[in-house]
Amino acid sequence: MELIYLWIDHYANIIKKGFNFSPEYNITYDEETLSIKDKQNNSINLFHENFLNITAIIGENGSGKTSLLSFIEYFFLNNPSIASYSCILILKDDKGRLVIHDGCFRNNKELQVTSGNIPSMNKKIDFGEIQRILQPIFYSSGIEIRNSRIESPIFWKLTGNSLLKWTIEQTNKDLLRYYDNSLKKYNEEIDPEKQKDFAPYRDELIRQTTPYNKYLAIESKNKLDFIFNHNLEDYDFIPKYLSLNFNGDIYFDSTSPLPLIEKYGLREDFINVFIRRQYSTIPGMDNRKEFFREGLIFSIYLFLSYYSNTNTFREFDLDDLTRRIAEQDGISAKADLISEEILKKNLSHSGLHFEAAALQDFVKRIDEFVERITFLDSWGRTLVFKIDDVLKDFYNLISTFWNLDEFIFSFNWTQMSSGQSAILTLFSRLYFSGRKIRFIEKGKIIWLFVDEGELYIHPEWQRRFFNDLHKFLPKFYPENKIQLLISTHSPYVASDIPKTNIIMLKRAKNTACEIVDMELMPETFGANIHELLANSFFMENGTIGEFAKGIINDLFNYLTDKETSKKWNPETTKNAIQIVGEPMIKDQLLMLYDIKLESRSEAEDLRVQKARIDARLKELGQNDTD
Repeated sequence: MELIYLWIDHYANIIKKGFNFSPEYNITYDEETLSIKDKQNNSINLFHENFLNITAIIGENGSGKTSLLSFIEYFFLNNPSIASYSCILILKDDKGRLVIHDGCFRNNKELQVTSGNIPSMNKKIDFGEIQRILQPIFYSSGIEIRNSRIESPIFWKLTGNSLLKWTIEQTNKDLLRYYDNSLKKYNEEIDPEKQKDFAPYRDELIRQTTPYNKYLAIESKNKLDFIFNHNLEDYDFIPKYLSLNFNGDIYFDSTSPLPLIEKYGLREDFINVFIRRQYSTIPGMDNRKEFFREGLIFSIYLFLSYYSNTNTFREFDLDDLTRRIAEQDGISAKADLISEEILKKNLSHSGLHFEAAALQDFVKRIDEFVERITFLDSWGRTLVFKIDDVLKDFYNLISTFWNLDEFIFSFNWTQMSSGQSAILTLFSRLYFSGRKIRFIEKGKIIWLFVDEGELYIHPEWQRRFFNDLHKFLPKFYPENKIQLLISTHSPYVASDIPKTNIIMLKRAKNTACEIVDMELMPETFGANIHELLANSFFMENGTIGEFAKGIINDLFNYLTDKETSKKWNPETTKNAIQIVGEPMIKDQLLMLYDIKLESRSEAEDLRVQKARIDARLKELGQNDTD
């Protein structure tokens, strides 16, 4: 089902406005009659067959782009207050009929429709029907400092706000669960000396169980899933290198060592593995491999120890294991014992809530991974690897039993700009939603809203931004039809889309939303971005920076004998003109400069020359004295 038209009576700064999303029809509504006409403009569909339609919504800040998307969001969330918003929604069904959902208040008057030979049917808004057929998805890269909108599975939001709200809720649940389990565990201890261990552990839980950690973990997991499931050659924004950083020090500061580690005097050994050796240089490939192997094994022990403090844990007597670890000489021997014990046990009934078999498989293959992974560099507590199939295998195996927000080590990226990160965030979130919809919403039509997705990225990537979306979205949603709506400020995006597929908004003097008649605008598809800008398509006040514009205007004033804000003279004026980059403006300034100098009287020229000679003689006389 395709979105064709939306008329909104009054919402935010949108007042009695109708938005045509389809290039095929010209639809208007005058509050009595809805007129539907076929444009008959011989339009051609240039987009991939999976796209029902693509629309770019362009406009300055405050013009109504966000208000339009916000209204659609509230509509699909079926907010009870939606009844207060009078609107008309027209959709095209799979039989080609225009289905008119009438949500206007006209004192019981029926909606008058004129549609000629265009098949249509009029009916009241049926939220249930719409929600069964459609899956709206909204993407935005930033985190807005404002109250979050209503969250609902009906309208998927791949936004910073939505993710942050979810991580706060999950963190609170985790914190309460860990706290209750830990309190119960320590209250069962009769010995008061053992009960005191709970206080620092509680403080550590509060310090480490934060929304920030979980937020970063989820974003990292989405990015890693995307990276390791796509070819680097297809996406030039995917980093080629991945770093791994051991975070064991979070358990070994002065306030809260894990009780068993402290009990058997292993604190120094763990500090050596996770802190001291990591801050020192790691010369030689063999040393890096040894450090990597031991860090992984000790991390798994930490994970099991941490888990056992907050959950019912069987099969392992961690107290006895920790005691025997302490009896081993050297870090390598301790790591060997941990591996042996994990591989010995039958963990299928251990009470662990992760894939125990995968954990044992990972431990079994640690030596293989250490030998085959390509080490590129190391510094501090960080190891850098080449992203390849071996590293992909390593990640996919460990992620089956270890949630990223519980990692005692973390992945990160090297040599990745903020623009790369922004576009990787976009595609990784979309890829995540594509995997999700295949399992639970297969066959639904997707309305995908991308709100200024080109933010933060270099102009060259902006130039390719729409092409990448057009190329990869059918791969992310292979079994779904897609209607794509993009809000943008970028002329590069506009030059990839025919003007029949563009809704251009502007802000009126009273701040209300106005819709620009695209019939009066130049063609956009394949247009040079400078032409788009020059035709006030994006910038009504010209294409020159405001500061430069002010300097140039001041030069014009000086050269035409008007009041100026700066003190100009012939020399500074000439120098300023020489650095102007726009040839037409530069030529005009030079012409005015020549006119101004030629208009001076002979007496004025002689006075200027005399002043220069006097200054030079004075300078020479000073030199002779010296």
